[in-house]
Parts: sequence; structure tokens; C-alpha cells
Amino acid sequence: MAELCPDRRVIVPHIIDELASSEPDGVWVTVPRHQDLKQGWRDLTYGDLAKAINGMVEWLGRELVCVRGDVVAYVGVNDMRYLVVLAALMKSGLKPLLLSPRNSPDGQISLLAQTTCKAVLHTESVDFAIALIGKSGSQLPTRQIPSFDDLCQLQKSGAPVQDQTFEGEDDIVMYLHSSGTTGLPKPIPWTNGWLSAFVECILMPLSANRKSVPGTVFGTRESLATPLPFFHAMGVGVLVRSILFKARLVLLPHDRPPSAQLITQVLEQARPSSAVLPPALLEQMVATTDGLEALWKLDLVVFGGAPLAGAVGDTIAEKTSLVSLLGATETGFMPTLVPSPATDWAYFEWAPGGGLVLDPQGDDLHELVIKRNKDRKYQGIFHSFPQHQEWRTKDLYEQHPSKPHLWKYKGRKDDVIVLSIGEKVQPTDGEKMIEGHPSVKGALVVGEARFQCSLLVEPDWEVLPLTISADDFLETIWPTIEKANAALPTHGRIWKSKVAWTHRNKPFVRSAKGSIMRRQTNDLYKDEIEALYSNEANGKLLGTLNECADLQTIRAFLRNAMRLAGLRFPDSAKDTEDMFSYGVDSLQVLALSSTLSHACGESRKAAVSPRAIYAHPTIASLASSLDGSGKENGVTQLADNRADVMSAMLEKYTSDLPPAKISSRAQTVSEEHTVILTGSTGSLGNYILQELVASTQVKRVYCLNRSSDAQDRQCLSFDARRAPIDFMKVRFLQSDFGKERFGLSERMYAKLLQSVDLIIHNAWAVDFNKTLESFESVHIAGVRRCVDFSIQSQHRAHIVFISSIASVANWSAKHSDELEVPEMMLGDHSLPSSSGYGESKHVAGLILGKAAERSGVSSTIIRAGQLSGPGDGSSVWNKHEWLPSLVITSKAMGILPEQLGTQDVVDWYPVDLAAKTVWEIANTAVHRMQEIGLMQEVTHLVNPAVAQWKELAPTICEALQRREGGDVRMSSFQEWTRRLKVLPHTPQDLVSKPAVKLLDFYESLSAIETRLPRLSTRRTALISRTMSEMKPVDAVLMSVWVNGWDL
Repeated sequence: MAELCPDRRVIVPHIIDELASSEPDGVWVTVPRHQDLKQGWRDLTYGDLAKAINGMVEWLGRELVCVRGDVVAYVGVNDMRYLVVLAALMKSGLKPLLLSPRNSPDGQISLLAQTTCKAVLHTESVDFAIALIGKSGSQLPTRQIPSFDDLCQLQKSGAPVQDQTFEGEDDIVMYLHSSGTTGLPKPIPWTNGWLSAFVECILMPLSANRKSVPGTVFGTRESLATPLPFFHAMGVGVLVRSILFKARLVLLPHDRPPSAQLITQVLEQARPSSAVLPPALLEQMVATTDGLEALWKLDLVVFGGAPLAGAVGDTIAEKTSLVSLLGATETGFMPTLVPSPATDWAYFEWAPGGGLVLDPQGDDLHELVIKRNKDRKYQGIFHSFPQHQEWRTKDLYEQHPSKPHLWKYKGRKDDVIVLSIGEKVQPTDGEKMIEGHPSVKGALVVGEARFQCSLLVEPDWEVLPLTISADDFLETIWPTIEKANAALPTHGRIWKSKVAWTHRNKPFVRSAKGSIMRRQTNDLYKDEIEALYSNEANGKLLGTLNECADLQTIRAFLRNAMRLAGLRFPDSAKDTEDMFSYGVDSLQVLALSSTLSHACGESRKAAVSPRAIYAHPTIASLASSLDGSGKENGVTQLADNRADVMSAMLEKYTSDLPPAKISSRAQTVSEEHTVILTGSTGSLGNYILQELVASTQVKRVYCLNRSSDAQDRQCLSFDARRAPIDFMKVRFLQSDFGKERFGLSERMYAKLLQSVDLIIHNAWAVDFNKTLESFESVHIAGVRRCVDFSIQSQHRAHIVFISSIASVANWSAKHSDELEVPEMMLGDHSLPSSSGYGESKHVAGLILGKAAERSGVSSTIIRAGQLSGPGDGSSVWNKHEWLPSLVITSKAMGILPEQLGTQDVVDWYPVDLAAKTVWEIANTAVHRMQEIGLMQEVTHLVNPAVAQWKELAPTICEALQRREGGDVRMSSFQEWTRRLKVLPHTPQDLVSKPAVKLLDFYESLSAIETRLPRLSTRRTALISRTMSEMKPVDAVLMSVWVNGWDL
């Protein structure tokens, strides 16, 4: 290693002068003699480098009129003159600004203006970049620099060169710039302190047997080859490495873009020990035998700047070391550790001392944040930007499922696609899997503010036959896309009709690092993307269903439609199998409905509506419906079947309940509760947890949630509404109610059995389209597991179950003479709504009733009605729910309904007050029930102080009228639904008019048989002070919610 200043400052010109004095014949770089690599290679020495630098200093003195501290830009071909220009400008007291020749004219002018640049230097072959700068109106002087050999001859023999190098820690010594992915590029200052932090990362002391990635890549004398541009941070790092660690650098010919074939030739002929290569090139090289063999001969392969396809990395790592170098122009190179074992090459492990922390962002993703250390020792970022205390990288990572110290890069925050349905998609993993196909050069998932995702694929034209068609290409890569779909969330999966290939003469826009520039490529292909969303490709591919088609033909037609629409229904599945058991979701149902409606014509449109598909979830039943054979006595038969299914499920989960035992282990009436709370991350659960945290009568809370990041999400939601984040008595446990012991370890489960005296079971999937059977494995079985827990627990834990008004939705149809549903358990299977959701809540309540009767397990059922946004305005009423969607859509349509059909009576309960009521009921349940000798009680959670929609609608209308474009008038509900029905389903309409997605629900509000009953609250109001003091929803509260929707 070259000598440094005592404080490890990297003064580049001084290091080179020292090398030229001590090792003038030491090899610095190896360069090709000619563009034809077969003509051999040439070594340049440290002595040659020093001569060229001193010659450049003299040339600068003659050509430029600058004063010490001026900024001078450089645009050049990617050759050895980069280090010459850098060191010569530094030695002359000037500050280099390294410009990418690929920057737009506006980008170049912006960088020149922001740095107050005084001149532009350039090499041959970049005239286009210089001309663009001139055409943009720049008056700066431009100078073409001499060749390397000519620079070596320019220094006057023996004449000393005046050294004006800036040596202070905070002195800016050069400027690089950001890529400009999200706008114009920004200049990034590098100081001597920045370079010192770079060295400190390389020399970071570590425990035995561990190596840092910066130390492995830079801290060695092993020869290295790279095609990376030297105006980029990685390129400058490699140049500094070549002098700092006396490591031979192998340069590629600069007269052609790097390719897999060229890199392979360089590796075979110049024989470097290691290489730093962008992922795109690695993926191309692995696809060829020669390329892969060349990589395997290296001691070390380094990549960075973008993710590497998993299969490609695994192949390389079979026979050589593979590491990912993490860094950025602003931050420098992150102090990460080489993964052990080597098979974890795709993950990062943070070295101590770098100030690297992971900030939860939801959906199991974390943003990497750099927190400032006092000494900035390993933190170049705080030398470049000393005013900052932290730096948010906008890079997202996911924790390894079983190795918590490892983290995998998942993409940029900027990469996250937000669909019009409000769902988010992180596409990076899927894209990299597709790019792993040998015929694919690039893959880009698009769909921002659209209803669904689409895919642009850039073929690798060099390996494809000239005559290949788009359809044949799609068939070739479709199996890979299907694998990628498995890595994407269901709402982010790609349909076959939503794939387009790019034009040969219009490649993806890429950064200097070779990574795809998402925004710019989206702009380049905006017409093609629009075409993907405007065509009716599925309907065209499917053809038309003949009116006279027989049942077998219809079944085959439906199966083909499901395949085209991208449903996760395997070919091996039987026609009688429920499609929802394979994970088909509401988005896929809409896709299938849309595909079929274009193929079936107007006469059969109702038979393929989303509602019809939900009612006929098998190919067999949907085919019968289309054929007409399923019309007769279907409703009666369905009702009978529903009752039978509920009876059978109740019997299944209660037949083996153990009898209650007379035991000294009586149910405990606790002064301080230890509580299990399920579903704490939902809207009601969040506020219940807030009540438990604040209560002095709660000693400990165990939050059981399916997600691994529940605590992080909880912190974010508490912080968003400014609730005190004090989780000292809270423990978050990842659980699965579909598994024994809730999916917990034996030790943890035993601990809960010894301490818990109260379970508040709030977790339940709110999906009104699924069948009862789909709720069984997790939810129904989960209730039985709660019962088993109570039976085994030390304190005979009391169960509070959050049920729903949907469990008694049909009360009025059966009991027209009784206006209100009584606060008691009701076993009639005709009472729940016809959805699996209502049926599942009904069955769950009856299971608890049987457990109370047979096994002495006490429980409280809380039937909840419509919960609204909070009464204190601390958070927003979820705009995807039916009422917010109605109001948002009304603004866009210009009409607001003055009635709501069966929902005219407003008995909504603000969610924050609902949580208070739940806790008031739960806190005293055991004491209250023991006093009157009950084992089960039923309470109701609806507002006893009702309002009428017609009283609130004028206030909402006025609030909408005050907003920009708010030309809104009152209308009948019939007019409103009629207008909604004819709205187009374009992606833009689904954003501005979200009620379109709930059309079936709104139409059902006109049917008198769907009117929900009133729930009696006489007994509950005596238990809950909050309920007894409830006021009706009024205009003021409604205005708070409307304002929260940001219309």
C-alpha cells in the first residue's frame, strides 16, 4: 500500500509522485495496443503516469485562464487519461467535474451552472457531447486534451511543477454527479475527508475470519478489469485503488461499448485476477460457455449498481467468489461484510461502526438509513454533506427469513408501483428473474396508477433469430414470467395479454452503471404502454362463445378464459374445484369477468359478472349458469346447502369438546390483565392496542399477528396519529392461527398458558366474496384453538370475540315483528348474510357458545356494525371502504346521492370510540358474568344515537363544492347508481371513481331484502360508558372525514 498522511488523507497527486519516485517501473495499467485485441497489450508504469500528469499541468497552464479553486469539467472516452486529468487538475489547484457524455443537454448545463464551472475539457470521440453543450447556449471555453503519449512528452525536462493541491480535510477536491434518474443530475462534492472515509472502510478492523466487502474489492494488489465508466463513483474508486494499493488495472478498448464477447476476450488475454462487472453483462456472459468459463477462472467477481438474477449469481458462485459492492456517489462504499457461507451472496450484512440502520416501511420492507457518527470515520456522505445528521438512501431491503443479520436488496422506494386499487408492487425480484432468461436483456414492470401491472421486455437481439415473431418470443419466455409471477404479490402479477416487447432500434434507457432508468424508459415507451392498457387482447385471443355451445364446450372455453386472464388455476385442477381455494382474488375475478364479457356478448353479460363468478366458483357451476341448466331451484337449493354446511362445520369443531371439570383451577378475576390481542395492525386493532397500552389495569400485552413486521407497522401508525409509542409492556409475536399453538414455539405457548387471562380475538379477513369453506382452515379452526388455549390456561382465559352484524344480517326477513336484534346468541343458520364472511362469524360465535356450554369456557361476543373513521380526526377513514369511495366518486361524477337505500340510517361508530367500548366490555367481563352466573354474553357495537343520511348529505355536498372542480349537485340514489354503472373502467377512472369497483354492493343497497337490522344496545350501553354517552354522527364529524380524503 502507498504511503498516506498520518490521518489517512488520500492526496492523490502526492501518492502518484511518491510511487513514481519509489517504483517508477511498477505496472500501473495494462491497455490494448490496438482495437484488435489480438495485437497484444501494453503496460504503463507509475513513471509514465507521473510524466503524463506533469505534462498535463503544463498544458493546462497554457490553455486555461483559471484561478485556484475554479471548477473545470471533463468529458472523455473511458481510458487512462481520466486519472491523468483528475490528478493534474488537483495539482493545479483546480476542481474536476466529471461529466457523463450521456447526460441530456439540460442536465449538462445544469451541472455546469450549479458548480460555476469555468471551462470544459474533452477527448476525441465525444464531439457530440460537446456540441450539445454548445447548442444549449453555453459560452464556456472547451479544449480537447492531447493523447496520453503526447502528454508524457509535454513536461519540460527536469522542470519542477508547482503543486497547488488542496490538502484540507474539508477541501472539495472533485465533483461527481447523480444519475438524474428522477430529474436533472445533481453535483456531488468529494472532499479529502470523503476519500479518507473510503480508505477507512477498506482498512476497517474486524473480528477474526471476517472480511469487509470494500477491503476484499479494493484492499488488495490483485489485478482487476472493469468496463465501468470512470466518471462514476465505482470507476473513480477503481482508479484510486490502482495507485493506493499498487494494483494493476486492466482497461478495455474504448472505441466500442462493452459486451459479453469483449469482456470474455479481455479476461482470456489480459488475465486479471478479478473483475468488477455490471449485472447486465454478467447475465449475458453466463449465457455463453466461453463467458462462464472466463468468469470461473477469476479469483473474485464483483458486481454492483443493480440486483443480479438469482440463477445467474448461483451459477457464478459455484466455482469462484462472488460479492456485491454496495455504495453510491453520495455515500461512498458501505461497510458491509462478505457473506458466510458464500451461497448467501445475494444478501448484505452490515459491518459495525458504519451507522447503518434499517427503517421499517411496511410490507416487510426497510429503508437503509445512515445515521451520522461523531467522527464520520466510515461515512463519506457526511463529508460531502456535513449539514446532515442522517441520510435516507431510498433503498429498500428485506430481512432473511431465518438469518436476521442478513438483508436482501428489494429495490428503490422510487421503484414501488402504486396501482389504482391502492395496492403496492415492488417489482424488482420479478424483473430480475425474467432478465435471467437467456433471450431477455431487460425487463420492466409498469402500471403506476393503473388497474394492474404490465410488462415491457427488451429482447437480447443478438441471440434471437431474425425471423422470430412477438408471439413466438412470448411463448419462449412465458414459463419464466410465470415463475416471476410467483415472486410477485397476487395484485402485481402479469397477464399474458399484458406483455410487450421493445423495438430493436429503441432500447431501454440505461444509466452509466447499466441499470434501467425506470422513469425515462416509461416515458420512451408511453405509447406502447398506453396500447397495453387500451386493447382487448384477451377477448380477441379467446374468441366468441357460440350461443349453441354444449356444456363440455363451455367448460373448455371457461378454462381457456381463466388461463388467458392469468388466474392461478392449474390445468390439473378439476372442473368441480373451487377456484378460490387456489388463491384467486378479487382482481383476478374482475379480469376473468372482463375477458368473458367481451367474448360472451350482451346476452350473457350478467352471467359472467363478478357477482356471478363469486356465486359460481367452479368451472362446472359457472358453465351450467352460462348454459342455463343451473337456473332452476338454484336459490332454494343454495339456501339448504348453506345451512347444511354451517351445521356440519359447527359439529366438526365442537363434537370433541372436553366436558367442564370441577377443579380448584377456577377462572381468575384479575386486577391486572395479561392480554392476547389478535389483529393489532388493523384499524380497530390499532386503537384497541392504544387502549391496552394506556390502561393501568393491563400488565402485559401479547400481539399475535401474521406479519413479521407488526411492531414496525404499529409504530408507524401510532406515530402517524401522534399516539404515544410506549410498547414497554407489549410483545409482538408472529403467529399463524392455521397451525397448532398459533404457530408459536412450545416454550412461548407454555409461557402464555401460565400468564394470559384475557384474549381479544379481533383478527379476521374482511372479504365478502369468499365462501364459508375458505374461512375454515385459519379462522374457524383458529377460534377452536382459542377455546383449547382457554381450557389449558392457568387462568381459564376469557375470550372476547369481535363478530359482525353480518352474522345476523337476515334478522328482519325472519322476524319482521321485532325491530331490533336482541343481545343474545342466535343459532338459526338462516340469519347470517349470504356471504362466507357473515357465515363464518356466525359459526365462530356458535363454537364459542358450545364451548361455554360443554367445557366451561367463558366468552363475550361483540357484534360490530359499521365502524367509521376516528371521532378525534387523528387518522383518515380508509378511502377504499364503501362510504369514502362513494363520496370520492361523487365529486368526480358531479352528483351525490340524497338517499343511500338500505343504508339511510347512520349508526356508524367512530373506530377510536369503538376501541374504548371494546376495552370497557372486556375489562370487566369475567367479574360481571360471574356475578350473574353467565358463561357467554353477547353485546352490540353500533351507535345508539342514530342520524339520517339525508341530514348529512347537504354538508358533504357543500364540502365537495368548495374544492377545485367541485361542481356537485344532489341526485337520487337511482340516478347515482345508473351513472356509476355506465362509467368506463379505465385505470384513470378507477383512481378518480373508486366506487366503480364496488358497483355490485351499491346496487344491492336498493334491494329492501338487504337492509341490515337494527341491533339492540340496551345491555351494552349499561356496560360501556362510552356507548352511553355517544352522540350521532354530525356534519362537523363528516367534514373532518371528507377533509381527510384530500379530494
